[in-house]
Amino acid sequence: MNSRLRRESIRKMRWRLFVIACIGAGVVALQAGIVGISDHSLSDAATLVQAPAAADDPAIIEGTCVECHTSKNVLEDLAEDEPVLEETEGCGAPPPNIPKSEKLLVGQDFLGDIHGMLGCVTCHQGVSPGNMENSHEGMVRDPSIDGKACNGCHQDIVSKYATALHNTLQGQITAVEARSHPGVMAEELAEVNEVDCSTCHTTCGQCHVSRPDPAKGGLIDGHVFLGESSMKEVCVRCHGTSKEGGLYLADYGVGDVHWIQGKMTCMDCHKGEELHGSGSAYANRYEVRELPSCTDCHSLDKLARVESHVIHQEKLSCYVCHSAGPVETCLGCHEGYEDGKRYRTSEKIEYIFKIGLNSNPSDVYPYKYVTVRKVPTVRDTFSYFGVELSRFDEVPTWKMSTPHNIRKKTPQNETCDSCHGHPELFLTKEDLGPSASDADVRVVVSSPPK
Repeated sequence: MNSRLRRESIRKMRWRLFVIACIGAGVVALQAGIVGISDHSLSDAATLVQAPAAADDPAIIEGTCVECHTSKNVLEDLAEDEPVLEETEGCGAPPPNIPKSEKLLVGQDFLGDIHGMLGCVTCHQGVSPGNMENSHEGMVRDPSIDGKACNGCHQDIVSKYATALHNTLQGQITAVEARSHPGVMAEELAEVNEVDCSTCHTTCGQCHVSRPDPAKGGLIDGHVFLGESSMKEVCVRCHGTSKEGGLYLADYGVGDVHWIQGKMTCMDCHKGEELHGSGSAYANRYEVRELPSCTDCHSLDKLARVESHVIHQEKLSCYVCHSAGPVETCLGCHEGYEDGKRYRTSEKIEYIFKIGLNSNPSDVYPYKYVTVRKVPTVRDTFSYFGVELSRFDEVPTWKMSTPHNIRKKTPQNETCDSCHGHPELFLTKEDLGPSASDADVRVVVSSPPK
């Protein structure tokens, strides 16, 4: 787009912003009175949404955020690309190699969106109009990191998200503290929590606007706010390739029938009530009452018409019969520094499918037999930091899993004899290996079905 057309386009856009500002100012003021939006939000909004200037007035485009961030050519000249990563040390896939100019490019659709009409500095602060030297002073890269930027309109969701596992990472904290002592993640392992575990913490913006931090960020759709998170640009960036996302999409293995045939995304099962939280605090994800269940779609009445379901429904989780193959498994994780460089390494990676005993049955998962997965924690995982896992033998290193590689027909459910008489499908003492916990005997199947 040439300079004259860009000026005209932005002139029209600023005129629309001015008209909406007359209405929006009242709304913002009302929000300020009701939910306590800070005073600077009102003044910043007023600064950005100004009366339209003449078409030839340089102030229309010069010195504003959109002057740079709506021009791919400008961003290509100014933005320095990050180093290309072909692989990562330890678990997980490398972040996508996306040009920095694309990550920072704001689309025209966003400028006309209700969030775009608030003005950039209302949420991100910084200086506008400004220049290359001062425009980013005091800028907040992720205004949703503490929820305040979203709280004005989405107060109910923000308040509940305070206890959501995506925010608190309590599942990880629970697992480590169970092997050591309460408070270890906040004290002795505070550095590990900050530079490693906490990278999985996500914010409103990192699900609905940009890719999450582990994927090195970047706007997904020109800053448009997505009502439903993007499976491939958000969920899989944290939960794939070597994790459930990789299984589900067939990055390895046969994939999940819900995707391969049904093209169902994560959010078709994992709803906002689960991901945003309910306001209740949970120790791990299997306690979450809003978790999806197979019977949400596959009714018990229909399942009862199948003889194998009637025989096994109280004994086996659905995954025991319908998980279609091995899962990538890290057998030993170590954390530390070497030559000043942070590392997280795995001793060995194997592909494993095992059925074990449910060591912690609950109302949600009452089954005797479940699919199990080896957790990567070993006795000396945190030895570099001087932390001894003094209660390592109190917790199994094999835990219940819910593999996202579901198929109607699988090798172990073709016939009765495909499972019965096949002890290699079940976790035995011989499978435990040298890094086993004494508590693993609670998961071992000592007498596999014959």
